[in-house]
Amino acid sequence: MQKCGMIKEDDDGHLRIKLYKDSNGVPKGDGTCCYFQQASVDLSTNILDGSEFRDPPASGNVVSVTKAKFEQKGADYKEWKPKKKKNKKKKTNIQAQNLSWQDWRDDVGAQVVIIKRLFDPTTQGADDEFLSDLKDEIEMECAKKGEVEKTTVFGHHPDAPVAIKFKDPRAADACVKVMNGRWFSQRQLEAELYDGKTDYSVGAKRETAEDQKKRVEEFGDWLELSLIHI
Repeated sequence: MQKCGMIKEDDDGHLRIKLYKDSNGVPKGDGTCCYFQQASVDLSTNILDGSEFRDPPASGNVVSVTKAKFEQKGADYKEWKPKKKKNKKKKTNIQAQNLSWQDWRDDVGAQVVIIKRLFDPTTQGADDEFLSDLKDEIEMECAKKGEVEKTTVFGHHPDAPVAIKFKDPRAADACVKVMNGRWFSQRQLEAELYDGKTDYSVGAKRETAEDQKKRVEEFGDWLELSLIHI
């Protein structure tokens, strides 16, 4: 569920996910997941409804994901009253603090794939012609799994990463499965969905204050462009 966006946490920091059980304590097979943003609810119902629950798929593990509808039990109206909470120091809501950074991830969801170790950043990271050819080659290969909207090569990052944004999250999942552990130019690749935190525009070279400001602005532009194509 987390690949579709940030899940809300309770006051104790636990994810707000609930599995329902019968009177004997046996799971009934349904539950609820409370996302931080509405866009994540829409994305989960879009890509997870009707999907296989296990990997590899097993017969009978197709799940149904729909927006929850809460109804009052019984015919008598009962006024809802919030539970009284113990007097404790008000905690800063970390999720709300991170929302400005995480906002784009909740919308884009699992559409951005990061592939690492594609080149040697010390000898090839500044070669614009090589990086351009690499970008075209990787984009062509990844397009076999689905429509690619944007490809970015981060030449100066020590992990030698390339970011690929797919139109469909299912294509991103398929790309990770194919690319992770694959060998390319005598290097074993690492592929994963973007974590929404790592700044891949950070270079191996020492930055001045002006370099850092320019880098942050450029990386912000890259994130914004990822949002525009939704």
